[in-house]
Amino acid sequence: FKLPEVWLFRCDPWLEGQKKGFASLDYDVSRDKWQNVSAWDVFESQGYYEVGGQFWYRVNFKAPKFPAGKKVYLRIGSIDDGGEVFLNGVKAGESGPSGNWDKSFELDVTSLIKPEADNLIVIRGYDAFGGGGLWRPAALYTK
Repeated sequence: FKLPEVWLFRCDPWLEGQKKGFASLDYDVSRDKWQNVSAWDVFESQGYYEVGGQFWYRVNFKAPKFPAGKKVYLRIGSIDDGGEVFLNGVKAGESGPSGNWDKSFELDVTSLIKPEADNLIVIRGYDAFGGGGLWRPAALYTK
């Protein structure tokens, strides 16, 4: 199940996202300046040229029905330079060291995903230099 290409995006130069609850299900995105961006390309190519430091992505989606007895995995294409992934308000995992900016990774989200219901993925990332953000498609699948 391929996740949507367009996600909400927000830079966080003052590191206020955790305090404001950006990863929470209850957070109201209309309170802050979020923009639509493609999660399939770095944010610099979408007009965010001089961005460094912390950033956030959010996407709401309806999950499909998954086969019974299978584990559900979330694959993130890449986070440049790294970050944490939250599913439905709970930390699901992270991308690993910043040297993995060009690597995809999977997280077992079986206990966090709501099949056939609305779900929310939030990513808190960090960009040190060069390209930044999500830049390859993300998907859910079973094993």
